[in-house]
Amino acid sequence: MKTCRKCKKQKELSDFRTNNTKHGYYQTCKECIKPSTSPYSYWKHGLKKKYGVTPEWYFAKLDEQDGCCAICGTSHPGAGKNYFCVDHNHSDGSIRGLLCSNCNIGIGNLQDSVSLLLAAATYLNDYSTLFDVRSPHVTKQRCQEDVERADKSS
Repeated sequence: MKTCRKCKKQKELSDFRTNNTKHGYYQTCKECIKPSTSPYSYWKHGLKKKYGVTPEWYFAKLDEQDGCCAICGTSHPGAGKNYFCVDHNHSDGSIRGLLCSNCNIGIGNLQDSVSLLLAAATYLNDYSTLFDVRSPHVTKQRCQEDVERADKSS
């Protein structure tokens, strides 16, 4: 027999999940632990623990952003998620907004650096003027022509 720390009832050991602790069982029974392990519960707990915000704040911010990503404007969070990412400044922890997974990963990979983002934009802009990005076949054809010209000149 074991007492559940949540409901304070004496229950059989089979009413508790096993784990690798010294005693071999969780302190909360299966019945009490069930409601608190819903995906929404994990998400809500993560909001508070990671960012110090509540679901109410999240939904107010989402309304403020018209239900869309603050960067690209999509209404789909992406990556199989049902919620947008809370974007924050890694230096000071301040919250900037809600982003889809793609935009969040993009600015994260650019280390939240405005100069890296501008350099990437310049690179993309320069690259798109060199080749017809709408037609990969044309780009391949141009590359082959450049190789043929180089072969003839050597």
